[in-house]
Amino acid sequence: MLLRRNLIIILLIVSLISSTIILEESQISPVKAQELPVPREETLFMEAGGAETYDKFNPFIPGGTPGGASGYLLMECLWYVDWITGKRTWWLATGYEYSENYTVFTIHVRKGVTWNDGVPFTARDIAFTINMVRKTPGLYWHSILKDTVKSAEAIDNYTAVIRLKRPNPRFHLLFVKIWPLPIVPEHIWKDKDPLTFKNWPPVWTGPYKLYKVIPELKMWIWVRREDYWGKKFGFFPGPKYVVCRLTPPSKDVDFADIVKGYIDIANGIITDYALVDLAKRTNPKLIVTPVPDVGGQLGGSRGIYINCAKYPLSLREVRWAIAYAINREKICNVTYKGYAVPTWYYKAPGLTVYPFSLLKEVYDKYPLKYDPAKANEILDKLGFKRGKDGIRVTPNGTRLSFELAVPGEWPEARSNALLVAEDLKAIGIEVKVTTLTGAVYMEKRELGHFDMFCQWGIGWIVDPMETLIYFHSKYYTPIGKRARYHYLRWTNKTFDKILDELSSIPSDHPKAPELYKKLFEIYISELPVIPLVHHKYAFVFSTKYWTGWPTLDNLYCNPTNWNPTIIFVLFKLRPVKKPPAVITYLTTYITKSVPAFTGVDGKKYGPYKPGDVAVLPKEDAERLVAEGLASFSPPTPKILPAILESVKEVSESIKGLRESIKALEVIMTGMTSIAYASIGVSIITLIVVLVVLVTILRKKS
Repeated sequence: MLLRRNLIIILLIVSLISSTIILEESQISPVKAQELPVPREETLFMEAGGAETYDKFNPFIPGGTPGGASGYLLMECLWYVDWITGKRTWWLATGYEYSENYTVFTIHVRKGVTWNDGVPFTARDIAFTINMVRKTPGLYWHSILKDTVKSAEAIDNYTAVIRLKRPNPRFHLLFVKIWPLPIVPEHIWKDKDPLTFKNWPPVWTGPYKLYKVIPELKMWIWVRREDYWGKKFGFFPGPKYVVCRLTPPSKDVDFADIVKGYIDIANGIITDYALVDLAKRTNPKLIVTPVPDVGGQLGGSRGIYINCAKYPLSLREVRWAIAYAINREKICNVTYKGYAVPTWYYKAPGLTVYPFSLLKEVYDKYPLKYDPAKANEILDKLGFKRGKDGIRVTPNGTRLSFELAVPGEWPEARSNALLVAEDLKAIGIEVKVTTLTGAVYMEKRELGHFDMFCQWGIGWIVDPMETLIYFHSKYYTPIGKRARYHYLRWTNKTFDKILDELSSIPSDHPKAPELYKKLFEIYISELPVIPLVHHKYAFVFSTKYWTGWPTLDNLYCNPTNWNPTIIFVLFKLRPVKKPPAVITYLTTYITKSVPAFTGVDGKKYGPYKPGDVAVLPKEDAERLVAEGLASFSPPTPKILPAILESVKEVSESIKGLRESIKALEVIMTGMTSIAYASIGVSIITLIVVLVVLVTILRKKS
């Protein structure tokens, strides 16, 4: 029994040691699934549309900039104008002024600004950028700068002087549009071909720089510049990392992601108030910030852009027939669940210099309503007869069949387009709705390879001339040649003359209101863009990781993350305070002397001597083990070496006895009596047991 007991002890100890070893190995090499390659609690996760560009950041060429609202984390403006608050914030520049009858524009540059490679930002960068763009056909902004700028130079590091070809009191608006003219670093772009230069990794002045791109997830990751120049002026973003993702084509994906806290800003549902309301009820901690009415502008406009260079869409009458056939109330109810209003023409944001009273006079003169009968009447007068399939045909045999393109990452646009297609079929016009990826969509739009496309409406921030100037025929490009803004390819000579006259006088000039009115009357009567609805954005923010979001009670800036002012939101964000950490305690076996210390829980521990057992905070226990002062494995019992030695001797004795037993077995086979054989075996067994017991007792003594 003693042998049996000792052997059981040995087996238990071996089993315990083996279990401990296995446990320790599993703790050393844990496998943790991570959703992001950066710490989530330090990361802002947002999304938007854009091109799938993962190896360049050139804003002057098609598809040259990353999507997912990445742009304005890196590119900064000379100054900002907030659409909602009306506040102007000087940034890379500290001021500007006109002189010599609006033919000289001077920009004063802020001192202390640096690019993310450490090189100072100066007026020379501004002059270089303007000259580069105006001298390089094919770049965005080339046409407007070539037409307006005579020269650009830096008087010194902090003063840029732009000389204009003619009086232009609105030249400064070029720097405050939704897509303002970006300024690039001369030392990076000099001697490069701007039509092909990638600028990768990107060099900009903004608070973030490249960390990583993950094309298979349609994701860009940016890391905060710890040396960001704005820090010394009190501007520094809270998130260390920003993950930008293309908006998923499904609203359901966005809904689930924002409710669970996987993302912090959900762009895919901001126009679906029913889904926004459901998200808020599902997760009451979400912040919902509807953008309020601003000067009659309900957040955003939606419309149908017409390629006016294509017959029969080039006919004003056809465009009006399409406009009369669209049931805008249905769009409001189906796409926007009632959270939008029909509109006949586009309204401007609240900062506009244009008096709305004059615009209303134009609206009243050209009433637009849902009137399918009127639409059919117009098409009948044009001689467009229905074929056997119900689709109308022009006198020259052209079927009224058009493609209506929508960007793939914009679910609401597709819903609008399908409803429009349904309405137009009723008057004999076939519409094929096609969903295109961002890059393909932009390419076809700019080259004029489309019939119609569904997107946002025509609008402006401060002055209608920001947008209307691009309808001047001097910016017209034929189909197949790239257009930056004049996608519609619509021209009007009278419109040109009014634009020329209005361009040379400031917005507050006595003659300006009447000229604005004439412009709108021509634009609305020609209808190159067919308006649909105005809707209000409802931004949804997660509070799982970040606090400081814009709210209706504190709408400190425009919260749209595709707008340049998004960086002011990041400057306000702070990490959510975590609840007190739960401290884990581990049993620790002291192997060497440990002086007294204060644990991470604030309690006093020690001193300890070898052989002591202590229950310590996990962090302290791991530190002692790493320093070789303790172990997570219990010490080996003192009796264990003696037992192991005994087992070894017993093993050797048994080995010798086996040979003796074999010899005896040979003898036994010669015995004729079974009784003798039995007695012999008993004697041998007794001898073996006695040898084992004597050996163990001798070792213990």
